[in-house]
Amino acid sequence: MANVCMLSSYDNPFNPFDPNQFKQWQFFEHDKGFDPCSIVARLANITDEMSEEEIDIETERVIDAFIASDFSNNFIKLTKNNVDSESSHHQED
Repeated sequence: MANVCMLSSYDNPFNPFDPNQFKQWQFFEHDKGFDPCSIVARLANITDEMSEEEIDIETERVIDAFIASDFSNNFIKLTKNNVDSESSHHQED
């Protein structure tokens, strides 16, 4: 089973997987001039024919590739399992 992942700035205190915190997470990113959702959407090769698992795999691939080329070290990959099991979501895989 594929990981459910999100790209986030390293210092965002909000949990993008929590429906009650997603807007706060997104506002925090936009206030810093970042738009991780758009970055992933622009770089991912996702089609209507893909299964949810294939979309998750492609999303994780894009996030890993983006982070590998992020020389400013502003971004981290969050996985739903890590965020749900940790008190802080600032865990990098």
